[in-house]
Amino acid sequence: MIDFVIDGFLCKCDSGVSKTRQSGMKSCLLVCYAAVAIFVFAMYDFYWRRLFRCSSLYFVGSCFQTLGFLALVMKVTSNKTVEGISSRSLVIFAASLSCRVFATIMYDGYLPVDKTGDMWIQIMDGCSLACAIYLLYLVHKTHVHTYQEEHDELSILPIVVSCVTSSFFIRAELNRDPLFDVIWALSLNLEIFQMLPQLYMLTKAGGFVDNTTAHYVMNIFMGCVCRFTFWIWATPKQKELAGPNRGFSWNMNVGAYYILGAYIIQTLIMLDFMFYYVRAWWRGHRVYLPKVGEEMTC
Repeated sequence: MIDFVIDGFLCKCDSGVSKTRQSGMKSCLLVCYAAVAIFVFAMYDFYWRRLFRCSSLYFVGSCFQTLGFLALVMKVTSNKTVEGISSRSLVIFAASLSCRVFATIMYDGYLPVDKTGDMWIQIMDGCSLACAIYLLYLVHKTHVHTYQEEHDELSILPIVVSCVTSSFFIRAELNRDPLFDVIWALSLNLEIFQMLPQLYMLTKAGGFVDNTTAHYVMNIFMGCVCRFTFWIWATPKQKELAGPNRGFSWNMNVGAYYILGAYIIQTLIMLDFMFYYVRAWWRGHRVYLPKVGEEMTC
């Protein structure tokens, strides 16, 4: 499907005209955005009268995440380069999505009760996982000569070890199965830090960020916001999280503080990039990230 879209919109870009290629990439992104939007609105539970129910935001967040990966795959496939892409970030993505898909296929304790929780969320997360694995293949096999390993230096081993260790001690119990609660907790722990190597790499390299890479980070951020909003809505309704009195209070269970705190940290990690993204979008320019120690001119 990706090759078909790229061939259809970038076939005229072989002349070497940069603007034509950029126009073709914008068309590809537009096709992806339109396709995902149609898919979302065609879902069984997505009638107009139900559109603003927060239970569906979890599914919308998964769609944003898949959209970000599709944008990144199209960039690499069309431009034949993995410049600016962090392999270590993709490794954390693949590990987090593998744990999440495995846990949510077996149990639905962390899924919304509407129709989107009946395999549709798992399908979207599975598509994201497939894209992440495919991107890792492109980075280390097909286009390894364009991989900027000198900028992708953030060590992820301490992060992974910390995530694995903490998942055994701090977690929610919505699956009511210790093993699968640990697996889901591990997926959330890894999700917190999945964009950190990518953002570190972009900051270390500095300068202008490729538009497609910026779209990728933006979509991951929007997916995080949607899932965070879902848990804000769902937490006070869950006796296992909010306690017998329901609602937000200081008597909430550890699982509630754990889930909400995880998404707060994940949102804060990406807020710095989103500041530059929104400012560049408002001014109609490309995203520019200053290097460490470099002052950003207004």
